[in-house]
Amino acid sequence: MGVGKLAFRMFGRLFRGKEHARLKSNLRKARMTASPEIYKASSLFYSLFVGIAGGVVGFLVGVLLGLPFPLAIAPILMLGILFSALSYQLFVSYPGMVAGERERLMQQYPMPPPTCMPSVAAE
Repeated sequence: MGVGKLAFRMFGRLFRGKEHARLKSNLRKARMTASPEIYKASSLFYSLFVGIAGGVVGFLVGVLLGLPFPLAIAPILMLGILFSALSYQLFVSYPGMVAGERERLMQQYPMPPPTCMPSVAAE
């Protein structure tokens, strides 16, 4: 079972039945094969792990600053939530960035015209 299927089983109900027109368009333009629901569920799944890492960083900040127990919870929560929210936004906006880069490259380097056209009259 892939990560996308696991994430969809866990978080898929949050995204079912909602419109994802812009994300669907960006996924198609970026040549990504995941459906918008699976992509958003995977983004949420990965952002939770990034949030846990942010909580660990917050714990280390609290330890390094020598904060007592009630005050040490604040950096853990703040950095955990901040890292999680920022990573989710980055994951969701990534297909749009890739699609924009593909479009810029296609405009910058247009396809060359064919140099040899087969002749129909040669038959």
